[in-house]
Amino acid sequence: MKKLLTALLAFSFILGGISTINAAVRANLNNPEQGINISEGDTFGHQPPALFGLDGAADPTAIFCKTLKDKPCIEAKSLNLWSQLSPCTVGATTNCIDSFYAEDEAGKRIQGEFVRYANEDSKWSFDESPSNNFPKTKGMGGVWKLSGLSGATTDLYYVSTYVNMFAEKVAGTEITSEQFGVGQFESGISPIKELSGQYSSSVALDSSNKSSDGSKSGGVGASGVSVDVIERDNCVMLEMGKCLQRQDFPANYRFGLTIKVGKKLSGWFHGRIYRPVLSITPGSGGQLIQIDALPVLVPSVLKKIPTSEISQELRSYLAQDRQYSEGSGYLMPGSSGKDAIDQAALWLPLIKDTATKSMQYWSFRMLNTWGESQDVQRCSNGSADISGIVTTNALAYSAGPPEYNKNEGSLDYKVLAPHYTSKGDLAVGTYDLLLKSEVARCIYGFSKAPISGSISIVNESGQSNVATTVINEKNGWLYMSANGFSYSSPTVKIKLSQEAEVVVIPTPTPTPSASAKPVVKTVTITCIKGKTSKKVTAVNPKCPSGYKKK
Repeated sequence: MKKLLTALLAFSFILGGISTINAAVRANLNNPEQGINISEGDTFGHQPPALFGLDGAADPTAIFCKTLKDKPCIEAKSLNLWSQLSPCTVGATTNCIDSFYAEDEAGKRIQGEFVRYANEDSKWSFDESPSNNFPKTKGMGGVWKLSGLSGATTDLYYVSTYVNMFAEKVAGTEITSEQFGVGQFESGISPIKELSGQYSSSVALDSSNKSSDGSKSGGVGASGVSVDVIERDNCVMLEMGKCLQRQDFPANYRFGLTIKVGKKLSGWFHGRIYRPVLSITPGSGGQLIQIDALPVLVPSVLKKIPTSEISQELRSYLAQDRQYSEGSGYLMPGSSGKDAIDQAALWLPLIKDTATKSMQYWSFRMLNTWGESQDVQRCSNGSADISGIVTTNALAYSAGPPEYNKNEGSLDYKVLAPHYTSKGDLAVGTYDLLLKSEVARCIYGFSKAPISGSISIVNESGQSNVATTVINEKNGWLYMSANGFSYSSPTVKIKLSQEAEVVVIPTPTPTPSASAKPVVKTVTITCIKGKTSKKVTAVNPKCPSGYKKK
């Protein structure tokens, strides 16, 4: 069971990963050119809806299902769903977008209004099945209206929450009470302008689509979208005959989403946002997740160069016997993890350490936490809710949460970006970490006393980079932020500390000493009766009846 779950997760990240409509293939060094595409906001804008039945093999065959009770889903050992969540206002009861809003500097909130589904005529749509935690699936996100924002060039916004979900079942039987779990979760917002032209939307592909490397899973993905067209016209997503063209966000507004999920999400998230604020409300076995933040400027790289001109280091890297994520002739390693950092480091010297372009983004996604440090994993697993959110505007960054460096007592996070913007200016970095206080205390073995700390940006030569930093603790969260530092490949180091708890020992109340008993003086008298006499001793002696004192 555990092996199958691991395979499902791996399949989920390969086929529904961060790259745009990508497939997993081996690099071909016989091609005249090699290309690299490291950019943001790809999956939630371009991943079409689909439901697959998987045979459970290491290289799985994935066959489309029309419904949960369709034959390929009955025969399958596991199921995989690609879904863009619907608004809760159109009949979805859970796993839906509850609200979209903007907030000005004075704290005034402006609520968005759902207008329509994007790419509503997608080939696949699915009814909700709450008992299986299976969401209502239609289209590829939605177009919302947000009016009255000062300085805005549009009142239309593309809003999407994309989930890649899976469920294990017994082959040859219909799914009954099995629950779908979330393998990938990504949300994004972008101001848009609708642009008409010769555009086509992406279409899901299963294993009936022949792969270029002969694998059964290599052909699974999506087709119908040209990366060159997306980049040329700056499309956040494509419909038939229409490009939803990305626009700049109006200045000085925070943007937010409230999302209702059917099962609790836990672990770590990453965001292309700045100064985020997170609120989690439990309910009915799931959560209401609310996050708002400022958008952030992020560099991207899209470049092709002749194979004859690539470095020997890059050539050796691509010659490995393994699969790479690829789309439209570009290697697409995503923007997080070892692959992204390794490939970016190899490509940047070939493109003069300069970004192709820089764009504003507002997005956040679930992080892959495989292989994270034991201390962080142990303490994160002990939390039933989201453990933290890490955000940066770097081109590539660590795949998981910050790693605990026991030798230095720091939480380390690796980032990498071109040293220069597309305009030739020095690139300026941002970094935010929201860490659940109980997780921080677990990692460091802290008490419940207040936590303080410091942030340093250390470059490749070990020198500290100048940055503006903020650290505070509020409502059960540690908020840590650094900005204004320069790239190319620094490590962000956060050191938390705590003064020893002052234990107030009460002054003991003295035990009163025993008082000396007063000396009682007794008197003896003689009493007579006829010839009989008696002596009586007492404090106040009296003669017995019939006796007289002598």
